[in-house]
Amino acid sequence: MLPTQSAGPGAFDQFDLNRVPTPCYVVDEEKIRSNLEILRGIADRSGANLLLALKAFSMWSLSGLIQEYLDGCCASGLWEARLAREKGLAEKSKSKILSTFSPAYRSGEINEICSLSDHLIFNQPDSYGVEQAKKAGVSVGLRINPGISLGLDPKYDPSAENSRLGYPVSQLSDDQISVFDGLHFHNLCEQNFSPLSKTWRKVEAELGNSLNQFTWVNMGGGHHCTR
Repeated sequence: MLPTQSAGPGAFDQFDLNRVPTPCYVVDEEKIRSNLEILRGIADRSGANLLLALKAFSMWSLSGLIQEYLDGCCASGLWEARLAREKGLAEKSKSKILSTFSPAYRSGEINEICSLSDHLIFNQPDSYGVEQAKKAGVSVGLRINPGISLGLDPKYDPSAENSRLGYPVSQLSDDQISVFDGLHFHNLCEQNFSPLSKTWRKVEAELGNSLNQFTWVNMGGGHHCTR
């Protein structure tokens, strides 16, 4: 059992391993529901949409439970986008959002990704696929590097020196910004509100009134709301 900030080793030390076949994953469904209720409460009070990051948790056997509470999914490529649609985690008929981000998109996959995604996020202003997505009617976003390192572990710090995740916000021009409908940053890893607030203040200071053109902002993952 690997320790994390939310649970130390031995979290399942009272669990009877003879109750389940092996090998298998064992999940506490009621704990998942409890966490989802916390997240739903945050969404309702804030007016934000809360999306499941499939890269972090893609256990589709819990999709029925998760879709009761969350507003859609974040996918990191074609296969996760397919999974989100196939398992009902991002149903168009229920206004569930599918937001897809990848550092780059393959030419042979971009059309299908566009057909599946509501939001398609690009790593650079001139990334391949921006024009295809706009022609397909997909809302396009740009991932930025806020340029403020707040992560607890340098290995997981998107704002670390020489990071290639996101375009440096300090280098964005108005012409580059004008192409996009939305903005995306991911700067947290199992952290609370204070680092998010600092990140947003940095983004706000860099972009100023240019933020008014965006119809949505995706603040990424790493928010440890259920700690």
